[in-house]
Amino acid sequence: MGMRMRNNGFTLVEALLVLLILSICSFAVIKRPKWNVLRFDLNKIETQCLMMQERAYIEKREVPVHFTAHYVDLDSTRYTYPKGMTCTEQAFHYNAKGNISQAFTVTCSNAQSKKKLVFQLGMGRVREK
Repeated sequence: MGMRMRNNGFTLVEALLVLLILSICSFAVIKRPKWNVLRFDLNKIETQCLMMQERAYIEKREVPVHFTAHYVDLDSTRYTYPKGMTCTEQAFHYNAKGNISQAFTVTCSNAQSKKKLVFQLGMGRVREK
């Protein structure tokens, strides 16, 4: 006598198909954090400013830095901002001791966010805010 199998449940293939559909739908609903391009570019500018400060100290000379809306002049090198990024205008210099000429804040923004670079008086360190 053969036993009759019940046909009440789902097959493994049907269950996996439902799980696949649910996982695809969850990707559409959950917002993933976007990589912040502005933060990356400001880190590059911070590093370049630190290099200009070191250059002023090592070479015992004044090193000018000039922020404009679309680029920053670092001594004799120009760094052009990526498309869509702008910064407030500001000019300063590092003296022969590596100190900054004035304290100030540069505000940079792109379509997604807005950040500030704060240049501190004295040692002239720069930090992102």
